[in-house]
Amino acid sequence: LSGRRRRRSTIVGSAFLALGAAIMAYGMLAGGLAVGERLLSFVPGGLALQIGVAMLAKHAVVPIASLLGRPGARLGVAAGSLARRNAMRNPQRTASTAAALMVGIALVTGVAVLGAGLKQSAKGDSKDAIRASLVVAGQDGFSPVAPQAVRAAAHVPGVRTATGIVVDEARAYGKPVHVSGADPAQLAKVWHFRWRQGSDATLRTLGGGGAIVRRDFADKHGLTVGSRFAVTAASGKVLHVTVRGIATGSPLDVLGTGQVWVARSAFDATFAVRRPKLVLVSGTAS
Repeated sequence: LSGRRRRRSTIVGSAFLALGAAIMAYGMLAGGLAVGERLLSFVPGGLALQIGVAMLAKHAVVPIASLLGRPGARLGVAAGSLARRNAMRNPQRTASTAAALMVGIALVTGVAVLGAGLKQSAKGDSKDAIRASLVVAGQDGFSPVAPQAVRAAAHVPGVRTATGIVVDEARAYGKPVHVSGADPAQLAKVWHFRWRQGSDATLRTLGGGGAIVRRDFADKHGLTVGSRFAVTAASGKVLHVTVRGIATGSPLDVLGTGQVWVARSAFDATFAVRRPKLVLVSGTAS
């Protein structure tokens, strides 16, 4: 029974190790993934690797302890030799003790790396998207700003473009979705979409129910250019839109602009929000 358990433990540990390595390799090497998606794939991959290593560690204890314990045995004489033999005598006990320390260090390191990666991803997404010279946002980064902020910014000497992005929550395909509204002509001057399908010229086609959707939303619902779907506002009003373009972007959505973009005219006819979440200003104020 003991031998059967060891064999089963080895098989399961090997399976976890292979699964973790495969997920990590997918996150690092797969094409078409956003940075945030790559980082998030490391969580299950790293966990599977940790489980696999912990279950297989007992097989590596004897050779590792034998090799690394030799300098200690020479320098520590009797005490060093005793420690080396003690580690090698019961590989399961040594592996269990070491695994607890290994898992703790790995968790701390993994969280630190993931946090740093997400931070850099957020900075990268923001830098890629914003063409504006200045961004006006709420004090906490989430609250909307006064509608007068757009007009006030537009009248500052040296400012060429000032436009607001309004965002409201709706429902599409039975799930919550955030919809952004903006003036397409002004948006092209201060915002950059990384296009999967479409180009900056696509912004001119948003009038009359056109929409730009984020890639993950399009993939989830099987949308392509020309597809139609409906979004329902909190008031119950329904906006039917046609996909004019698909843009890449992280599901982390650090700027909070949501999965669907429509023209401001269509937004105002459907949603109640009038205070912009962001005001984008182009030009240097004198």
